[in-house]
Amino acid sequence: VEAKTHIKRNSAMRKGPVLWLDGGLSTTLEKRLGELHPTLWSAGHIASHGSELAACQREFLSAGCQILTLPTYQLSWEGVQRAGWSAQTYRDLLAKAMELTQAACENATHLPLLAASLGPYGAFLADGSEYNGAYQVDHFVRQYHHRKLKDFAELPVQILLFETIPHWGELELIVQLVEEVRPRQQVWLSLSLGDPETLADGTPLRQVFEGLRGSTVITALGANCFAPEWLPRVADQFADAAPQPYFFYPNAGEIWDAQKRRWVGKITAKDPIGDLWRKSDDYDNLIALGGCCRMDPKAMGDIISGHSDPELCKGG
Repeated sequence: VEAKTHIKRNSAMRKGPVLWLDGGLSTTLEKRLGELHPTLWSAGHIASHGSELAACQREFLSAGCQILTLPTYQLSWEGVQRAGWSAQTYRDLLAKAMELTQAACENATHLPLLAASLGPYGAFLADGSEYNGAYQVDHFVRQYHHRKLKDFAELPVQILLFETIPHWGELELIVQLVEEVRPRQQVWLSLSLGDPETLADGTPLRQVFEGLRGSTVITALGANCFAPEWLPRVADQFADAAPQPYFFYPNAGEIWDAQKRRWVGKITAKDPIGDLWRKSDDYDNLIALGGCCRMDPKAMGDIISGHSDPELCKGG
C-alpha cells in the first residue's frame, strides 16, 4: 500500500524542533487539593493556593515543557461576578496569575514561552458544553470574548491561546475580534472536536480550514482535550488541509462527566503523542505537542524524556 503523502503548506513556518506544551494544569492542581472551585477551576485558587499552582507549573518545566500556560482558562469577569467577587478581584486574579507563572520560571533550566489560556464561552457555563458547543453565539458571547481578549492582550506573554473552542460561530467571532483588537502576541486557536473529522458542534474540519484560509491574524491552529487514539487521524486532517501551522494536545483518554463532575473511562496505555513526535518530519507544519486534562507532569516527563534531545529542551 502506498504511503500517504501529506500536503505541506507554509513549511517555512517551522524553523526548529517541535515544541513541548505543558499538560493539564487544573487536573494536576486537583490532585494536590482534592477538589477545585466548581465553576472557576484552577482560576478560583490563584489567590488562595498560589504556591501550589506555581509548584505545578515548575513541575511541568522540570519535565521539559517549553510552553507554559497561565491558570486562566476559566478566568473571566462574568465568571468572577457569578462567584460573588468584584471587578477588582477579577483584575487582581489576572495580575496574580501572571505573577505566579513568572515566579515559576525563576531559576528554571530553560526559559519557556508563556501562553495566556482563554477558554470558550462553554467554560464559563461550566456545564461541559465546551465539548459539544450546545449554546448560541450571541451578543453575550461577543462581550465575553471581547473583554477577555482586551484584558489578556495586556499581559507580557508571547501567546494568546484560545482553547477547546467547540463552535464554528464562536471561532468566526474570535477571529473577528482578533482583527479588531490586533494584539501584539501570537494568537493560537485550539479546537474542541466531536470526532477526528469534525468540530464538537458537528462542523466538518474541512469547512473550518476553508473558513480560516487567508486569515492573517491567526498564527497557529490546533486541537486539544480529545481522545488520544484520535491523534493520528486528526494529524492527517490538519496535515492535508489546515491553512496555518498546527499543534495538538490530547487528554489522557478519559471523558468528563459534567453531571457527576468527574472523569470517567480509562487512561490510555499507549503513547500516540510520542508516536507523532517520532513522525514529525512527515508533518512539516507541526509546531507543538503536549497534553491536556489528566496529563500530569510525570506523564509529560515520561513522553518528553523518551522522545526529545535533552539539549533542545534546555534551549527554550
